[in-house]
Amino acid sequence: MERLSISILVLIQIFLSYISLKSNKIRDIIDGKPRVIINDGHIDIKTMSKIRYSLDDLISQLREQGIDNISVVKYAVLENNGKLSVFKDENYPKPICLEIGPGTGVLTKYLMQNQNIDLKCEDIPYDNEETYKLIAEGKTLGVFQLEQPGMRRAAKIIKPNKFMEVVDLLSLYRPGPMGSIKTYAECKEGKRQPTYISNKIKNILEPTYGIIVYQEQVNSIAKEMAGFSLSEADMFRRAISKKNAKILLSMEEKFIQGCIKNGYSQKEAKLVYDSIAKFANYGFNKSHGCAYAITACRMAYLKSHYPIEFYAATMQIGASSGDAKFAEYVIEMRQIGLNILPPNINESNTTYKIKENNLLFPLSEIRGVNYILVQEILHERELNGAFKDYFDFVRRMYSYSLSEKNLEALINSGALDCFYPSRASMKASIHRAMQFAELNYSEDGQLSLSDSFMQAPNMLEAEDNKQENIELEFDSLGILLADNPLNYKKEQLEKLGVISICDLDIDSYAKVSIAGIIRSKKIINTKKGTQMAFVKVYDQSAELEITIFSDAYSKCATILDKNNIVIVKGGFRTNKDETSFIADEVTLLEE
Repeated sequence: MERLSISILVLIQIFLSYISLKSNKIRDIIDGKPRVIINDGHIDIKTMSKIRYSLDDLISQLREQGIDNISVVKYAVLENNGKLSVFKDENYPKPICLEIGPGTGVLTKYLMQNQNIDLKCEDIPYDNEETYKLIAEGKTLGVFQLEQPGMRRAAKIIKPNKFMEVVDLLSLYRPGPMGSIKTYAECKEGKRQPTYISNKIKNILEPTYGIIVYQEQVNSIAKEMAGFSLSEADMFRRAISKKNAKILLSMEEKFIQGCIKNGYSQKEAKLVYDSIAKFANYGFNKSHGCAYAITACRMAYLKSHYPIEFYAATMQIGASSGDAKFAEYVIEMRQIGLNILPPNINESNTTYKIKENNLLFPLSEIRGVNYILVQEILHERELNGAFKDYFDFVRRMYSYSLSEKNLEALINSGALDCFYPSRASMKASIHRAMQFAELNYSEDGQLSLSDSFMQAPNMLEAEDNKQENIELEFDSLGILLADNPLNYKKEQLEKLGVISICDLDIDSYAKVSIAGIIRSKKIINTKKGTQMAFVKVYDQSAELEITIFSDAYSKCATILDKNNIVIVKGGFRTNKDETSFIADEVTLLEE
């Protein structure tokens, strides 16, 4: 029995209660996805395997094929990876997949705090011009079902401008009908005429330009051509989707004979059957697609109308600094003029804070500073006001077990820049500050001297190494927010025509030039016995891993040292749905 996480167990518990309080409740895991089985009658325990009890309910594991044989209904509990949490009320944990109700969730709280807007989920429109524009431009990071690179590329191709086209987009992006995305888009734009496997079922396939996309279309074709009843048509669809060889053989024969009986030729019947077989395994139920699209469009609406609140909520829920997803959010934010400001010990909180239409980096995301210490900093700040200076901060936080290591991490992050312009001087003064703080407290941890009685020491001056500060800040935050050596070479970079990493379009295969500081490199041997490298570079906006194949690597191997500033010429390439930046040429940025 695969282990179920507590969150999934709770979700299933809610889901079961929502459907039926009286049904026999059995949970199982099939293909790694949590499923709920509902049955009002007796279930033969012998048909199950690995039975055990948990949370007062029976948990089991069954083979998928066995479920239909014991006459039960199976429900899939979908995992939302945090995307739907923007709608979630923290005091009422009913997930959106069950019911969209009034929420005081993360995004709605940001809206209330920043714009005094009390937005309820049911009031968010899903049929909106700006929403469709955002989806058509592929700017859907953080949007339910629409944020993966492949889906964003598909959205740019289809360019949906009405709700049902969003439904079609979500339903087409599946292994079966995915190859027809370009055909759909060209037909939609009038660049080509739709073709139909049979003109007699044109009315069924016309809404999707002749492409079989939905399960309902399969059912309708079986009913129209082969004369199947609705129940027979659905059994036909299910047999094809499950690829049961025995049933398929009989169903194919029954379908073709039914078509011939209704006046279709055997060739035409076979062509239609083969087309159905090709797509049925991946076909969406249309209502399923509509439900997905409503949620996706509502989230896209929030993103297009309340971008700063959307990013604040999405980054709080779905990304940690330094993650690849975090870098993507930062890139997209900067493309529309929104920025993340460095952490500030007197202003930052545990979550992203909106400040002058930008986001203030949270203290809780600083590496080397544990969450308990962050809570204590906020508690002390609320209790006794803002920290006056560097020594005041150390003195007041000393009783909360502030360590020298914590203090150094805060300095490296830039959170204490508001106290003194030199990070090197603050680090040189750590021991002096801790001694000063210790003298202010008695053995029982109580403040023994007043602020006015003991004067704070002077800062021990030290010279800053800008490159070291930059590297340590990047290590601390996962991104550069305060300074970057590339800022001092803007004119030179403009002449070279380089663009920022944040301005790269992962969906474009155009050749471009970027400038970056080498952070790390990994050299590997190829099957041919040559060497290639994966090199991480970063600029003021984000980090990027570049792939340098053997030919290019042989020409630049000697310059790929850490902290070197390089110019990289190349572009994105996609292989097996994975997109990488491939370097054609790497050179040093001349002084």
